[in-house]
Amino acid sequence: LKLAIGPGFAEITICPLWSRDPPINPFGSEAVLAMAPATPASSSAAPAPADADAASAAAVAGWLSPTPGLNYGLIVALQSVACAVCVVLAILEYVASRPGADIDMPSLEWAKDSGWWILPAPFIPAVVYFGLLWSAQKSEAGPDARAGAAKKDM
Repeated sequence: LKLAIGPGFAEITICPLWSRDPPINPFGSEAVLAMAPATPASSSAAPAPADADAASAAAVAGWLSPTPGLNYGLIVALQSVACAVCVVLAILEYVASRPGADIDMPSLEWAKDSGWWILPAPFIPAVVYFGLLWSAQKSEAGPDARAGAAKKDM
């Protein structure tokens, strides 16, 4: 796999280094031409700092905009359960790893220096991220939708 950067565009070619065959472009010439910029490569059309800030703000807004139709409340609830499991496993390992714990609680021998709490640990940042999406989804729904949901519950 080789990435060749040509004048004004990037081209991906697949060619083993030991092969004498010509490289294969998996995208075809039309796709390579479509990737070519509208301005020539020799022009110095660097984006202005304000445009770069606006582009990065739009990219962050895209990461924090909820997808319609997804129930982020259910996702946050399930990931919160995994976070609780992580905390419980960390506490059990701490209790089992204390000096003299093998005599007091032999049933916790499996938890001593096990590191099982690390397995569900990635759910902690995930629940924060999906919690942000859930709060954005609730704020987009507005007070009318929340009032309608409250009336349905009664």
